Amino acid sequence: MNSPDVDRVGEARKRLQSAARSPHQDDLVIRLVELVSPRVEDDALEFHREFCVINGLGEGARRELANTIDALRVGDPNVGLSGIVEDRGRRVPLHAARRESEAPGTALIPTRPLASGASHRTAEAVQLAEVINTIDSAVMLSGAELRGADAAAQDIRDAVPAPSLSTALALPELEDAQRTIAALDEVSPPAEIVEHIERVLQVVESNPDRISLTAKKSQAEGARAQVLPGDSRDTAMLADLAIAEADGAIAEFDMDPQSDASLLAASLDLLNIEATPASAPAMAHKVLGECAELAEIRRKAQETLDAGGSPHSAGSQQQRDQLERIEMQRAHIQRRLRSQQQLLAVAREQWAIIGIGELDLRTHLDLTERATRPLPILIEEPLADLPMRLSAAIMSMLLRHSNTTQVVCVSDQADLHAWCDRVGERAGWVAASGWFAEATN
Repeated sequence: MNSPDVDRVGEARKRLQSAARSPHQDDLVIRLVELVSPRVEDDALEFHREFCVINGLGEGARRELANTIDALRVGDPNVGLSGIVEDRGRRVPLHAARRESEAPGTALIPTRPLASGASHRTAEAVQLAEVINTIDSAVMLSGAELRGADAAAQDIRDAVPAPSLSTALALPELEDAQRTIAALDEVSPPAEIVEHIERVLQVVESNPDRISLTAKKSQAEGARAQVLPGDSRDTAMLADLAIAEADGAIAEFDMDPQSDASLLAASLDLLNIEATPASAPAMAHKVLGECAELAEIRRKAQETLDAGGSPHSAGSQQQRDQLERIEMQRAHIQRRLRSQQQLLAVAREQWAIIGIGELDLRTHLDLTERATRPLPILIEEPLADLPMRLSAAIMSMLLRHSNTTQVVCVSDQADLHAWCDRVGERAGWVAASGWFAEATN
């Protein structure tokens, strides 16, 4: 009779053998399996591995889902929610998935021109062309709405409330403070990106191996500082050489493609700042220092406004409330615009497939030299702002795309539930609950 330990070993071997025979081992796609709620007592949000439609997701949860997929794309474990992904048939923590060089929101594949030929005269091709043109118009409309929101925010910043007689003497100073804040709001980088760069920099500088290399450089610089003018030239040259070697060791450590410094360089790229992994830490310190200076200037300008008298202060508070509402609206438009851009990229990709003949999606991806490890794409309200007559074509297009990329849709449209039921196992309907639901956000 086997002992309990032997039985456990046998069960473990069976599980390993079962995992080794996983039918998804050759799946190149990294797929979301579940996201963990920030509240311990809640259930995790589970995903369909190919096509998932999530219903009832709250506004805060929508933002965090978008942040999580963006963080998966740039390999940042400090942003978004924690969870599980499927990688070649194995389930691993979300933060363990490979890093991707693409920035959030980049196109699915390089855009190809619309080809011409007999294959494009089919009914499916004609409808797909209409889908492309319609989504393209929606993208332009959302872009115009985004510019309108920016203009409205600028109008509010430019509007200076009429001061009372008690504040007339301070009017020039108040106007200067108002202009300063408006200018800073225009040039200051997004706070979430600055916070992200600060977190990644802390990770870089807290690495024990890098700390050891930095300590060696500090020792070499200390030795160089002790070289006296009367010492031999060789002594100074050896001290300089030791500093150069220490610098080179740190640069070599940072230039590793898997290093945290590489992630920091990618983070700086979000602000359109070019930096190599070796120069990224120094550049990040410079950026954070400049942001801190701008924040201090803005704080002092705001104090000036707040001290300018009750009528003026009340006007400033009203402006801040209006700006906050516009910023929330702007964030919503930005997410909708990204979803429309993703839809447009999918449609153009499938048009390109039609143009090159009877090839399946996987073959087409190989021919276009696309990245071999597709990541999930997120589309909020895929049928919003589009004609109802194209709904079936759009959902079929996304379903075909889910063969090679996990598609995650967020929608409160009840008709999609019936659509998922008709599709069967290829799609899944998920109702948000707990923290993820609207009532808790």
